[in-house]
Amino acid sequence: MLNGPAFKSVAPVYGELVKEHVTLFERQINIDKKDMDLEKRGAYYLFKSHPRKFVVSSRPLITTLFYCCFYHWEAGDDSIKSPVKLEKDFKLTRKQFLYTALAARTKLKKWDEVEKLLTEKGWFKSKWTADIGMDIVVDVLHRYSATRDVIQKYVKLIDDLELRFKMAAKVKSYAVAAEALISLKDQQQLIKYREKIPAVEATVHSRIEKALSDSSLRWK
Repeated sequence: MLNGPAFKSVAPVYGELVKEHVTLFERQINIDKKDMDLEKRGAYYLFKSHPRKFVVSSRPLITTLFYCCFYHWEAGDDSIKSPVKLEKDFKLTRKQFLYTALAARTKLKKWDEVEKLLTEKGWFKSKWTADIGMDIVVDVLHRYSATRDVIQKYVKLIDDLELRFKMAAKVKSYAVAAEALISLKDQQQLIKYREKIPAVEATVHSRIEKALSDSSLRWK
C-alpha cells in the first residue's frame, strides 16, 4: 500500500530522485534552447566544425556531462552549461567526471587539456594522477582515436609492468610492450611477442635482439 510503512520509508528517497530528474530536465531544456539559438545564428565555432547530432533534453546525466565537456568546456562555473557546475550540482564522483571529460577532450584532440586533467599540482612540481587508473586512461585514448604518440606517452605511466604490457600490446605500442617484458625478464613471452611485431618496427626488433643476446640479463 502506498501509505504503508515500507512506502513511507522509501518515499523521501524517491522524492529526491524525482526532484533531481526534474532539475536535470529543466537544465537540459535551457541548454538546448540556448545552443539551438547559437547554432541558428552561426555564432559558435564548434557548432560549425562539429555540428550537434542530438539534443540533450531527456538524455542521461552522463550524456549531458559529455556534451558539456565537448562543447562548453570553458563555460564559467556559474553557467548552466558548465561541466564543473554539472558535477557539483548533481554530486557526480570524481571518477565519473574524469572519465567523461577525458573522453570528450580526447575526441576533440585537445592534448594539453587531457594532460591538465591527469596532472596534480604540488608545492614544488606537478605529478601524474588518474583516479580512474592509467590503464583506463589509455583505453579511453585508444577508443577515441588519440594519436600514437599520445597513447604511448600515457601507457608508459602504468606502474604495474604486466598491466603495462597488456595495454601496450592492445594499443600496438610495440616499444613500450617490449620494454615491459624485458623489465619483467620474461624471455619466453618476449620471443612470442616478437612474432607479432611488424617488420617495419625495426628499432623495436633491434632492441629485442639486443636484450635476448645480453648475457647479463637474468631471465625467468
